[in-house]
Amino acid sequence: MSDSQPYILILEDSEVLTHVLLQWFARKFPERLVTQAATVAQACEVAASVEVDFVLADFNLPDGNGLDFVCDYCATHPLAQFVIMTGVPNAEKVRGEIAGLGMVGFLEKPLNMAVLERVLRQHLGPPPNGFHAELRSTQPSEILQLKCMSGATTVLEFLNSDGAIGRAHLEKGNIIHAETPGATGLNALAEMVSWIRGGARELSGVEPPAEKTIDVAWSMALIESARLSDEAKAEAV
Repeated sequence: MSDSQPYILILEDSEVLTHVLLQWFARKFPERLVTQAATVAQACEVAASVEVDFVLADFNLPDGNGLDFVCDYCATHPLAQFVIMTGVPNAEKVRGEIAGLGMVGFLEKPLNMAVLERVLRQHLGPPPNGFHAELRSTQPSEILQLKCMSGATTVLEFLNSDGAIGRAHLEKGNIIHAETPGATGLNALAEMVSWIRGGARELSGVEPPAEKTIDVAWSMALIESARLSDEAKAEAV
């Protein structure tokens, strides 16, 4: 992906919310570049170094508010889009302040992520290729099986509800390598298979693994990883 592609800027001083939003954007808009700033001054520095075409900005910030940055940025980048967020009690007053400024939207905290996604899909568009899908009650093993049966050569990334990230490298439908923060090979695959909540996405432009850590057919790899996962759960009881 070229650095010439415009960035989405998250202007938010809460480290927790920023972390959540970064992970959310990685799952929902993996084709987009995303950067962050915690103050108006930092946002100005970011905007001076890269092109920004969408800003998700908090209203109250340590050195001003998101509207300060938005108004200044609009003057030189009239095509950029914005969403203002706020958790202040007088949210309707803030809504009135931004009315008529051409903002994409106004969201109150805590954020309704479904509404945020609808707003962003409207203005950023769908993924460039294939379908964007949210499959409820789908497990990592089922996603892996689907890609293996299609004979894919790709990398699948799984994010569990605790924030752990795992990757599975597929080559012509076989799982040749798996890794999590604490394991590789079948042990890593077993860890990912055990995750019951989280997200998954397909990556592009990832370097192939330095070595193959799984050398059995994909069906056997999933069976063995399920066995290891069951054994780990039994030992934990």
